[in-house]
Amino acid sequence: MRPTAAVAALAAIVALAGSFRLYGLEHLPPGLFGDEAAEGVHAAAIAAGERFPVFIEEPAPWQWSSREPLYHYLAAPVIRVAGRSAVSLRAASALIGIATVLVVAVLGARLFGAGVGIAAGVLLAVGHWHVTLSRLGLRAVLVPFFVALVALAFTHLLRRRSLTAAVGFGALLALGFYTYPSYWTVPPALALTAAAAWFATAPAQRLASAAPWKAPAVAALAAALLVAAPLLGYAVLKPAYFFGRAASTDAFAVERPDGPPFLRDNLQRVAFMLHLRGDRNPRHNLPGRPMLDPVSGVLFLVGLAVLVRERELGAVRRVGLLAFWLLPLLPSMVTDSAPHGLRASGAIPAVALIAALGLDRLAAAAARRWARLAPAVVFTAALGAATVLGYRAYFVDYAALPGLSGAFSGEALRFVEYADSLAADHDVYAEDDIYDSPHRRFLFSDRAAAWRRLDGVQAFVAGGAARDRVFIVSDRAVLGLLRELFPNAAELARYTAPGGAKGIVHRVSRADLPVALEPSQARRVGDALRATGRREAE
Repeated sequence: MRPTAAVAALAAIVALAGSFRLYGLEHLPPGLFGDEAAEGVHAAAIAAGERFPVFIEEPAPWQWSSREPLYHYLAAPVIRVAGRSAVSLRAASALIGIATVLVVAVLGARLFGAGVGIAAGVLLAVGHWHVTLSRLGLRAVLVPFFVALVALAFTHLLRRRSLTAAVGFGALLALGFYTYPSYWTVPPALALTAAAAWFATAPAQRLASAAPWKAPAVAALAAALLVAAPLLGYAVLKPAYFFGRAASTDAFAVERPDGPPFLRDNLQRVAFMLHLRGDRNPRHNLPGRPMLDPVSGVLFLVGLAVLVRERELGAVRRVGLLAFWLLPLLPSMVTDSAPHGLRASGAIPAVALIAALGLDRLAAAAARRWARLAPAVVFTAALGAATVLGYRAYFVDYAALPGLSGAFSGEALRFVEYADSLAADHDVYAEDDIYDSPHRRFLFSDRAAAWRRLDGVQAFVAGGAARDRVFIVSDRAVLGLLRELFPNAAELARYTAPGGAKGIVHRVSRADLPVALEPSQARRVGDALRATGRREAE
C-alpha cells in the first residue's frame, strides 16, 4: 500500500474510532460510578499540582483500593483544560481508546500486512467490548493500549536490533506496570514469544544468533529497571498497598460455598465469554452478551484455525498472538466475578488481530475462488456488518438497558449535585459518607469552603453564622438529635446513603441556631457523632 493511502486509511480508522468513543459521551453512560469518581479525585489533584505520586495510596482500612497512577497523569491535562466533570474524565479514556485502535492497526500491518492492519483497526474501533471500556473513566483502559504498544515496540526491536529500539522497548515495558494489575501478564507473554523464537532457530545456530542480542538485552533491562525503580521500591516498602487490589479480587481469597471447583467454573466462563456468555456487570457489558459480535466471533474462530494450520506464519507470530490472547485472560479466570471484561481487557488487541487475520484469509480464499473484486466485497461486507452490529450493541441496546443509570450511581451523582447547589446559599454540614464521597471530592472539592464535615458540636451552634444551615444525615441517632434540637427544621429531601441507610436533608434557620448547647446536649451530640465515626471506620 502506498504511503498516502496508508495514512488515509489510518485517518479513516481513527475517525471511526473517535465517533464511537466520543459521540454522546455527555449522556452515555449516564451518571458517574464511584470508582470512576475516585479516579477523577486523584487526576484532579495532579491537575491542580497538589501531588505527584509514584503509587496512589488510600488510607487504612482501604489499602486494597490503592492504585497505579499513570492513568491519572494522562487524565490530568484533560481535566485541567476541560474542568472537573464526568465528561472530561471519560474523554481522557476515549482518547486513550482511540490511540489504542491506531496502535493495533499499525501492529497488524507490521505483522501481517496492510489488509490485516486495516481490518484489526476497524474491528477494534467498532467492537462494543473496547468501546464500552473506552467510555469509562477507569485506568483499566490503559491495559490494551500498553499491551499493543509494547508488542509493537517488541516487533520493532526484533527488526532493528538497535540500542535505541531496546531502550524504548524496556522503558515501555516497565511503564506498563504503572497502569493496572491485569498488565502483569505481559512479561510472561513476551517470554513465551521469545522462547518460540529461540526454539524455532536451529540448535547449531542458537548461540551465534544470540550474540548480537547481548547489548540490546542489557540496554532494554537497564531502561526497564530505571523506569520501574520507583514502583519496585514502593512495592517492597508497602506490599499491602501495592498488591492490595489484586489480592482483594483474587478468587482464592474469597470464601465460596462450592469449594475448589470454582476454578473449573471460572475457566468455562472465561472460555465462553467471547462467543456465548460475557461479563454480567452492566457497567462493563450488556449483561451476559458475548464480548464479540457474531461477525467478529466467526472471524476470530477462522483466525485461530489459521494460526494453528499455517506454519509459514512463523513461530514468533503464531505463539505471540496465542500468548497475548490466552495469558491476559488469566486475571479474569482467577477473579471473584468471572468473566470480567475489564480484567480480561489485555486480550483485546490479540483478539482483534486474530479476527482480522481470519478476515484476510477469507478474502484471499474468495479471490482464488471467484474474482479479483471478491476480496473487496468480503472486506466491505464483514467490516460493514461489524460496524452496524457494534453501533447497535452500544448505542441502541446498551443505551436502552433498564437500570443503567443505577449501575453508574446516577442517583448518587444527582444527589451530590443537588447538595452542592444548596451550598451556594447555605452552610452545608454532611456526614462522612457524603462529605468524603468520591463524587463530591472530584466534582466539587474546589468549592470545599461551602461544605463542612459533620464531626463536632460546632455544627449545631451559631458561631457567627450568617446563613441558614443544611444538615445531610443518615445516622438514626444524629437524626433524632436534630429533630429534638431543631423542631422547626425544614425537611428538604430524602436520600439513600452509600451504605444503604436512608438519610434526610434538613435546613435550619440561622435564627434557630443556639449560641451554645447545654452540657447534656453537647455530650449526647458528641457521643452520637463518635459512634457514627466508629461504625463508618468498621
